[in-house]
Amino acid sequence: MRLAGALFVVFFWAGPVAAEVGSHVHGKAMMYLVAEAGRISVELESPTVDLVGFEHAPRSDVQKQRLEQVARELSKPDHFLEFVGAQCKPLSVEVKAPYSAEVTSDNSVHSGFRASYQFKCDNLAEFNSVIVTLFERFPGIHGIAVQWISSGRQGAELLTGKDNKLQMK
Repeated sequence: MRLAGALFVVFFWAGPVAAEVGSHVHGKAMMYLVAEAGRISVELESPTVDLVGFEHAPRSDVQKQRLEQVARELSKPDHFLEFVGAQCKPLSVEVKAPYSAEVTSDNSVHSGFRASYQFKCDNLAEFNSVIVTLFERFPGIHGIAVQWISSGRQGAELLTGKDNKLQMK
């Protein structure tokens, strides 16, 4: 496995562990990005309340519909991720929404959405930044902490609604 792929696995598994230990912060989402060998992998985690306005299990049909609506929106990463310098198309998208449609009781203090995206990219050598527009769609997100690996470099940044462009070169 290449170094970036191995580090992505570390980012991917370390993030959920850290979140369970207490870094679940309302208003702050997490993103992990690896660009390598013509592909970009992105993992996104966000507290449910930041996306739907509540964190408990849905108590009404309206709340169930809101969870489903957000899952559909997160299933369209090309609507909120722009890879500057590269032309990328989603290869796979997986969105894990909290609470299945059958759940009616609140059995968790904290819940969150988790999404995984794989992109096939042309011209990845020219890829230099990502514009993230989730802030416009979900005003409950005040910051996105990003950890990234690309072209043998790595870094971490906090994106906000006013500064939503991740510079990677």
